[in-house]
Amino acid sequence: MPACPSTKASAPCPSAAAAHRACSRASSASRCSIGLPVGPPGLTSAPLYGASRARSSRRTCRFPAETSTRSARNLHKAAHRGAVARGRADGPVVAGPRQSLLPTCALVATVAGALASSADASAGGAQVPPTHGGSGGAEYGQVVLSARDPRPVAQSLRVRPGSVTEGTTPPRITFRIEQQGVLTVRARLVLWPARGTGQVLRVGLGRVRTGRTITVRWPRGTRLVAGRYTVRLHATGPGGGTLLRRARASGRASLVVRAAPRPAAIPTPAASPTPTPSAPLVRAGGVFPVQGPWSFGGDGARFGAARDGHVHQGQDIVAARGVPVVAPTAGTVRAVDYQRDGAGWYAVIDAVDGRSFFFAHCRAQTVVVRAGQPVTPGQRVCDVGNTGASSGPHLHFEIWTGGWRVDARSTPVDPLPQLRAWAGR
Repeated sequence: MPACPSTKASAPCPSAAAAHRACSRASSASRCSIGLPVGPPGLTSAPLYGASRARSSRRTCRFPAETSTRSARNLHKAAHRGAVARGRADGPVVAGPRQSLLPTCALVATVAGALASSADASAGGAQVPPTHGGSGGAEYGQVVLSARDPRPVAQSLRVRPGSVTEGTTPPRITFRIEQQGVLTVRARLVLWPARGTGQVLRVGLGRVRTGRTITVRWPRGTRLVAGRYTVRLHATGPGGGTLLRRARASGRASLVVRAAPRPAAIPTPAASPTPTPSAPLVRAGGVFPVQGPWSFGGDGARFGAARDGHVHQGQDIVAARGVPVVAPTAGTVRAVDYQRDGAGWYAVIDAVDGRSFFFAHCRAQTVVVRAGQPVTPGQRVCDVGNTGASSGPHLHFEIWTGGWRVDARSTPVDPLPQLRAWAGR
C-alpha cells in the first residue's frame, strides 16, 4: 500500500470521496483545502481536473468567510481518518479522470452562501414589524380608537349683560363644554354671592351636548336678589370626572345685580280720611280685580285698621299666589314700581271715571303693564303675590279720589263697598 506523503508512512492516501465528505461536514470552516497526493514515486496517476489542469495536484473549494487554524486542522484529521478506513478496505485509491471535486465544492459553496446571506440579513437591514408590537404604537391596518378624555373642559362661559337690576329679567348666559369621546354631560349653574351679599341660586341644566354653545333657560319666576355674584358652571362626565377649569376657561364669570330704586316714601296721613258726600263711593259697572277664589279676610284686612305707625288705607283680598289680577275699569297706567319694605311690586291705574286704583304686593316678574299704557276692563295687570312687607299672598287694593298722592286733595276711600258691588255681593 503506497504511503501518503503528507501523513505517516503507514497511513494510506485519502480517497476523493472521503475528502469530499470531510469537506462537506466542515460547516463551520471558512476554507476547505483538500490536498490529494499523486502517489509514491514511479506510480502514474490520472489528473484530477483533466489534462488541462494536470499541473496542479492540489485543489481548493472556497467558502465566503475565512476559517480558523484549528478548524483547518480538524478538517485534515477527519479526511485522514476517512482515507485510512477506506484504504484498508479498498487498497490504494488513485484519482481517475472522471473523479472531479468541482461539483461537491460548488454545492458546498452554494449552501455556505445561503447561510451567509441569512446571517447578513439577520445582522442588519429593515425587519418586518412584529404582529403584536410590545414597544407601543399602532400597526398598519389596525383600527385606532380615539381616547376618551377623563374630565369635561369648560370651553366658554359668557354672561350678558354683566349687570342687571333686581326684579328684572335675568341675564343671558351661554356656555360650551368639551369632552372628547363623550356626547353629553350633566351640568348645573350656581350663582354664588360674593362678599356676603345676595342669595345662593342653583339652576339644574340636566344633560347637555358637548361641543355646542348652550343657552341657559331660567326657571319661570326666577328672581335675582341684589348683590355681587360669581357664576359657576359645573359638569360631570359619564365616568364621574368633574369639570376641568383652566386659566383661560375657568367656567366662572361675574354678575352684578343692582338694587331696585325705591319709590318716594308714601306719606302717612294724620288720621283716617273721611269720604266727602260729593264723591260717590260706589259706581255702576266694573270687574272684580281678583280672577279666582278669594276672601276679604278678617278685621285686620279692613280699611282704617291699625298698623305700626300708620293706619291701613286699603282692603286686603286674600287669594292664592299666582291668581290673576285685572283692571276693574278702563283707564291708563300711571306708575309701575317696587318698594322693598312696603308695597313690594305695585301698579297704579287712573280710571276714566276720575278715581285711581292701587294694586300692591304683586308677584315678582308678573307685572305685565307699563306706565302710560291704556287698559280695558278685565285686562291682566299682574298676579297675586307676597312681595314687600307682607305676611302672605294677597292683593292690597286702594281707591283714591283726586288722584293717587298728587297733592293734599288726594284722598283714599274705603274700597269695600265698591268691591262688593263688583263682586255682586
